[in-house]
Amino acid sequence: MLVSDTDWAQRYRPTTINELILPLSLTEKLNRLVTASCGMSLLFHGAPGCGKTTAALLLNPENTYFINCTTSNSIEMVSR
Repeated sequence: MLVSDTDWAQRYRPTTINELILPLSLTEKLNRLVTASCGMSLLFHGAPGCGKTTAALLLNPENTYFINCTTSNSIEMVSR
């Protein structure tokens, strides 16, 4: 049995904005944000597994702060 350190979803996660399965207009907007390197705050919402975390990681990997509102839903978490 072959055992891997990462699961399938992590191993095959898209590595560029263009690899995300999105409408063309949204892909273009996200690509403009990547090239602008602006410090914009964004809030992603949607169903589990639709690519919110992957999109955030691709936009600004070194300055992305994640709040998982399904487990961390207190005002103390947001005000840090």
